[in-house]
Amino acid sequence: AVEAAMVRELENKVSGILLYPNTRSENHELYHAVFLSKYPIVYLDRYPGSIPVSYVVSDNLAGGYELGQYLLSSRHTHFILLFHDIQKLTSERDRFNGFMRAMAESGVTKHQIEYFQVPIDTDPNPVVRTALGHLRDQVSQGRKVAIFTCNDVLAYRLMSHIQDSLIPDEDAFVAAIVAFA
Repeated sequence: AVEAAMVRELENKVSGILLYPNTRSENHELYHAVFLSKYPIVYLDRYPGSIPVSYVVSDNLAGGYELGQYLLSSRHTHFILLFHDIQKLTSERDRFNGFMRAMAESGVTKHQIEYFQVPIDTDPNPVVRTALGHLRDQVSQGRKVAIFTCNDVLAYRLMSHIQDSLIPDEDAFVAAIVAFA
């Protein structure tokens, strides 16, 4: 609602908008209406995937792939992924797809990857705590585990949970927490 009000107000004051879009699903109708009105708008970092729009993004596919290759070369054998809904967020979808391509090319099986979908509009802490429990389990089995989060905010939240956990020896955790800003 806030993003819609801002876009509507700016449409009459400026000749175009550079927009870092909000992830809320209600904005999809706004993006579609702006597309139909032919108002000049360029999306930054992510874009509504089902609407033909102009956008500027990082090469998240290559970034996810390179990250996967790096973690594999660092001898990680198991992976925990924390992502939002990858169907709605193009930047996260591309990172995920690049990472999974690297895993597939290296022969990593689905049993070596755990995926947790983190809610966008509600408290992510229960999912983060569950993933942290899985991390503990993997590490207790002697596995070298990497955690790949979809963005920096989620990575910071995860690191905070790790610091706040009652972990007798944090050095026992052989994990890489990786984020994209």
